Amino acid sequence: MKANFLRKTSLNKEITFLRKVKSKAGRDKRGFLLGEYTLKIIIAVLSIILLLYLLFIFYSSFTEKQNFKRAESTLGSLDEKMIDAKSGEISLPLLEPNGWRLISYSGIEKPDACTENCICLCEAVETGKWKKGLIWADTQIEKCETRGVCKNFDEKINEFNIKIRTDVNIKYDNGYIIEEKNEE
Repeated sequence: MKANFLRKTSLNKEITFLRKVKSKAGRDKRGFLLGEYTLKIIIAVLSIILLLYLLFIFYSSFTEKQNFKRAESTLGSLDEKMIDAKSGEISLPLLEPNGWRLISYSGIEKPDACTENCICLCEAVETGKWKKGLIWADTQIEKCETRGVCKNFDEKINEFNIKIRTDVNIKYDNGYIIEEKNEE
């Protein structure tokens, strides 16, 4: 009888122990599911951020190619107007690409693509107060070498640095004189 009683108590203890283990396992499983969903959400957010970054890179590449085509076209029309300027003064609106600069180089410091007299159309360098003195800040010549279009000319060209989205006057007097059109 005592052996029977001991078996029932040990059996009851085992059942109680198994119930506790089972209930703890259920709680652990619910906690694990919460972690699993959290992990899925984090992965989804990171994937969306990655897709947005790739979209930005694709768009930037596309607009950069378009800006180079526009710059080549603008420089080509400037070249045509410079030929016409030998017979008289000509005005030309410089419209694209926006935020770029038309710069002449005829001195010692000039982009690698330039030989003697050169006109470049390149992205403007931002020279805000926070960029002054920084080693890695680009100079205008470096911008013209990496993100610009240059054309060499045989004739002498005056020095200028003109912001795009303005009109320029082109005249020829023993060399080309290009300057911003004065608003009168």
